[in-house]
Amino acid sequence: MTQVPTLRLATRDDIEAVVALHQAAAAKPDGLARRPDEVTRDYVEHALTAPGAVSIVAVGPDGSIWGEIHGRRESVALFAHVLSSLTVAVHPDRQGLGIGSSLFEALIAMPGRWIHRSCGSSWRRVRAIPGLCGSMSASASGRKAGRSRADAILMAASRTTS
Repeated sequence: MTQVPTLRLATRDDIEAVVALHQAAAAKPDGLARRPDEVTRDYVEHALTAPGAVSIVAVGPDGSIWGEIHGRRESVALFAHVLSSLTVAVHPDRQGLGIGSSLFEALIAMPGRWIHRSCGSSWRRVRAIPGLCGSMSASASGRKAGRSRADAILMAASRTTS
């Protein structure tokens, strides 16, 4: 039987576990933009608790954190609808199970928290599209062009909402 994680908002109590998760993901080639030594407690604490921060964790049945996504709302009123510094990490032992997709979908579906993508001179809203992150084919093409997985997914979503 496949174990399914529970998604919930991260708390300060999760900081150490999120540090360990990000370090494990960063140790895998192409795992994260940061190297393991760049994932510090200060970095994670700021990502989870800074003004405008939002973080969701995927928690396994045993209480361990299998994945995490975080971003921060911009503080300038004109850009308050923009979520920046978006990072998603899934433990290497749990990758390929749809956890990252579930985290993206949960973040996008949060009331009042829309992700936008700059498309030339206009902003396009990325709506909660069923299956948006279900296919990672967009991420592979995005990385070939030197873009991140998240950027490629958001670009693909932007094309589907035009």
